[in-house]
Amino acid sequence: MKQFFNVEESEWNVSKISIAILFTFIFSVSLRYIWVDQFKDVEAFKWLGQIMINTNDGYYFAEGARDILAGGHQENDGSPIHEPASQITALFAKILPFSFETIILWLPAFLGSLLVIPLILIGQTLKQPLMGVIGALVGSIAYSYYNRTMVGYYDTDMLSIVLPTFMLWGIIAYLKTTEDRFLIIAPTFLVLYLAWYGQGVSLALATIGFLFLYTLVFHRRDFGNYKLLSLLFVALTPLNPVIKIALILVIFTIFHYLENSKSFARKKEPKPEDTTIQTTVILKKKMTLMTNLIKLFYIKLLLVYL
Repeated sequence: MKQFFNVEESEWNVSKISIAILFTFIFSVSLRYIWVDQFKDVEAFKWLGQIMINTNDGYYFAEGARDILAGGHQENDGSPIHEPASQITALFAKILPFSFETIILWLPAFLGSLLVIPLILIGQTLKQPLMGVIGALVGSIAYSYYNRTMVGYYDTDMLSIVLPTFMLWGIIAYLKTTEDRFLIIAPTFLVLYLAWYGQGVSLALATIGFLFLYTLVFHRRDFGNYKLLSLLFVALTPLNPVIKIALILVIFTIFHYLENSKSFARKKEPKPEDTTIQTTVILKKKMTLMTNLIKLFYIKLLLVYL
């Protein structure tokens, strides 16, 4: 495929990647100005001197953010003070020097445009950073995504694609490098994604299912892939997001410690050739048995979730 398109592999340094991210981010935000441009002079579309948002759900989340800022709400009024969209809006309203109405108007454009970051990072990971930039320019203004993340479209859509794309980047980065530092990226963003958008379980299951099939077909003896799958299944559990992230960190630490201990033991205690061969055969049998058990475990989990 690379020979067909005559594409050479390359990697950009941090400066080039940062400039590319900044350029595509500004490009994405600037093209979401249409709602403001169309109605900036129409007084009927303004409230407290600012253009109003244009989604029904947006006023629901804005109520929760308003009540958080006010420090309370009326009993049984259904205020969504525990919704992440309301909480992050209240946070921005506290730390930014803009009015509440201005923040909820512009927040979708800025958060939705964060999509360019994982797209460019995916290109960098695949050693095709230019393709990542092209993907970011096109993906950030894709028709349906553009409509649901323009200025004024204040809703959960502003991060419902950004977070799983970060998760996808984490999966690709680990599969390409097998470095432990990339092992917790995908599970962490999966936790954040499910906390932000609970209906995203189907997308998460589909992604994990494809990863599991890929592992069975191409890397069924690679224990590293099963480590990643284990952490992703922890992220899927119906626990509090803080507890899930804590469990992911604990399990990651255990995996990292065990691998380092095995590496150290192999270097520390060299054995005779015949003993080494026997030990290797035994270890292979144990790893095969463990891998098969893990496969059965994952198949059962997928069947339960599906």
